[in-house]
Amino acid sequence: MYKWLLILIAALTPLSVPAQGYHYTEFPNSLLWEVKGNGITRPVYIFGTIHHICNKWVYWTPEIDSLLHSVDKVFFEVDVAKLHKVYYMQEEVKGLDTLNTSIRGILAGMNEMYFCADEIGYESIIYTKAVDASIATSGLESISSQVFLLDKIYDDKIAIEQPGAFHTYRRMYNSLLKSYAEQNINILYHLTNIQMSFEQSRQLLDDRNKRWVLKFNQLVKDKSIFIAVGAAHLGGKAGVLNLLQDKGYTVTPVNYKSR
Repeated sequence: MYKWLLILIAALTPLSVPAQGYHYTEFPNSLLWEVKGNGITRPVYIFGTIHHICNKWVYWTPEIDSLLHSVDKVFFEVDVAKLHKVYYMQEEVKGLDTLNTSIRGILAGMNEMYFCADEIGYESIIYTKAVDASIATSGLESISSQVFLLDKIYDDKIAIEQPGAFHTYRRMYNSLLKSYAEQNINILYHLTNIQMSFEQSRQLLDDRNKRWVLKFNQLVKDKSIFIAVGAAHLGGKAGVLNLLQDKGYTVTPVNYKSR
């Protein structure tokens, strides 16, 4: 159980040790970014999400809604439509008999951690809006690859044996939630930088960011897209924004009214 709590925190927070070989400057406070250059002809946006949050804490503005409804396709970390099928039918993750049990455990843990019974994710909100507007959706990677990665790099026994681990994670999440509300991706990056091992950070964030950016040119070809990924993936030297800059793209914060 505690492994899954840690995973969900990790999905929000930037964990990686600063990577070598990248030029890097800190980014302005923003969760929403526009990408231009390198032949992009249509608007391209990247939005940093929280995967699990109490419904009362969700903040969705008319500005974000308008941009979402202006695009041709929405990309998530994984295909949310397939994720719904996996939850009920284990359709994509072949041979993983404990998947549904694990998901139920995650949800139970999140409800306790957040003090709410109405937990939701920004991905679910965005997916519902996209479907209602007949906007196509897809994923940057397969569900099976993500699940097996998380299962590989975290250890339930290690997490459970940490004294006071659950309360530590809850306090940490509250701090992260505050920084998320402030749209401060740099503080989000540094808050949990020391919480994970270098290898966990590399596999969970850096390597995945690099794979996504490698396919970026193909994703944006002749269409407008909205990419929604965990806020952890935005900041840092090996974060998506910096990697895109290193490839010659221009990333610009899109201002919208915060809380």
